[in-house]
Amino acid sequence: TRMQLLLAVRVARVLKAENHHEPLPLLVDEALTTSDPARATVIMQNLEQVTQAQSRQVIYLAASDYELQLWRRVTTQQPAVITLHASTAYGENTFDLALPDLPTLPDPEQLSPSEYAKALGVPRLIAHQAPDHIHLFYLLCDELSSLNELMREWRLTELGPFARWLDESSQAKSLPAEQISRWRKKCVVARRWWALWHQGKTRRIDSAILHQAQNGGGLTEKTLPGVLALAEELDFDPALLLDRLKTEPIQMGDKTRRLAQPQWQAFHDFLDELGTLSTEAVLNDTSRRLQALNALSGDVEASTRESLQRMLDVLEAAQPES
Repeated sequence: TRMQLLLAVRVARVLKAENHHEPLPLLVDEALTTSDPARATVIMQNLEQVTQAQSRQVIYLAASDYELQLWRRVTTQQPAVITLHASTAYGENTFDLALPDLPTLPDPEQLSPSEYAKALGVPRLIAHQAPDHIHLFYLLCDELSSLNELMREWRLTELGPFARWLDESSQAKSLPAEQISRWRKKCVVARRWWALWHQGKTRRIDSAILHQAQNGGGLTEKTLPGVLALAEELDFDPALLLDRLKTEPIQMGDKTRRLAQPQWQAFHDFLDELGTLSTEAVLNDTSRRLQALNALSGDVEASTRESLQRMLDVLEAAQPES
């Protein structure tokens, strides 16, 4: 990851320094030697875009043919190769580095969306994750051929990288404007739906948060064990925990007592500041749909609206897991 980041920074620095003047050759020295095939593939695709979009020459130095094999596979081109004499340090030794086979994706032909999701092993939605981790299937459940191509050619599987690809990739800019517009709208609506699904729902806490509450959050070394035991019983739901602590005693050393009101209030305020409590009303599926679609400004074509509704159908059916 460090080498990939350095390469991205250096390419960006070159582009800025040239300031739209004639592009110079780009010299890359074994920048992808330690990259796994999946990441190296995406980087090589972007380097290929640089050569085509800017008529730029890329000179890549390598000690083995690993990168050459990968380049041929990724770009389906035969770059010019200059083989230098072997170093005396290695004599006639050669490196036998074989590329692993790329993962194969199931063909969406003849498969329903649910069958294709099962064949792909699409993960369930996880409530505590950021929306950027929503699997791309949920957005493109009605465009399975496009989903297959994006996963196969660009290794795109999640909403976040997909949205950035739409904004930054020259390959995306070559797609029909109507398609790009529809996909961007799906990203906007999916993110808004995710936020609306969480509205009014408390966020699970954990033992680390309860230990943290000893520092001015209402809990002490004496009350913490009893609160922890009750929290585990309630699956660490903060709202339920506060309700029970308000009326029920907990174990404090060799006795059972209720939290004093000032301690309970301090603990409540502590959890509230962390954002684990919510006073907003939980929305039903109809309200979530309407408000998610209202995140879009301007008129939306009928075909795009139908596609958005199908995406919302799948998201609503999935229901994130806690």
